[in-house]
Amino acid sequence: MEVTTEGGLNLIKNKKKIKEIISIFNKKNIRTSLFVDPTLKDIKIAKELNATCVELHTGKISNLVKENKNYKNEYLKIKKCSELGVQLGIEVHAGHGLDYKTTSILSKIKEITEFNIGHFIIGESLTHGLKNTIKAFKKITNK
Repeated sequence: MEVTTEGGLNLIKNKKKIKEIISIFNKKNIRTSLFVDPTLKDIKIAKELNATCVELHTGKISNLVKENKNYKNEYLKIKKCSELGVQLGIEVHAGHGLDYKTTSILSKIKEITEFNIGHFIIGESLTHGLKNTIKAFKKITNK
């Protein structure tokens, strides 16, 4: 059984504590990345908290793609959040539920500098080998 979050951090509920932790990290030049839902509000709060990076939760778009449902609105949310993040000086990452197809779709958003796809890579490499799996993702992302 995989134990993970099914959404981003609740930045509003935990704002004070997160800000304190990020402040400590920033003083020691430790980069921070907040796992957030793809909402403009969360990106703005991440900036207020002085986060270095955000990782946009991609579970919803991943599920829509896997179910062959329309994912356009979710894609546009992720794109707008990525653009705002970069405008605010925040490095943008994406992750959760990513596979070849979803990563290929999201790699069109140039503001996303990192895809967190470790779970899928390890699972896929059991069949196809780690080298081949990583090579396939490099081809998809052109990064």
